[in-house]
Amino acid sequence: MLARYVKPYVKRNKTDAADAEAICEAVTRQIADADRRILAWHRSNALSRKLAAIPGVGPLIASALVAAVPNPRLTCSP
Repeated sequence: MLARYVKPYVKRNKTDAADAEAICEAVTRQIADADRRILAWHRSNALSRKLAAIPGVGPLIASALVAAVPNPRLTCSP
């Protein structure tokens, strides 16, 4: 993880434990932000919502499939 992301989370009493806690907090916030953006995109995309209706396929998998195969009709054989 880059130091610029950890710096805002540095706490007083500099110790290894405090540093580790700050890094965990920084990573968790970034992941939560990415999850929110993916979920927002998923909700705005009809194909992604249809794919998520399949049992075992959630918003993350559905969004990844739509991003990887933007037009599924191009991959089908005639």
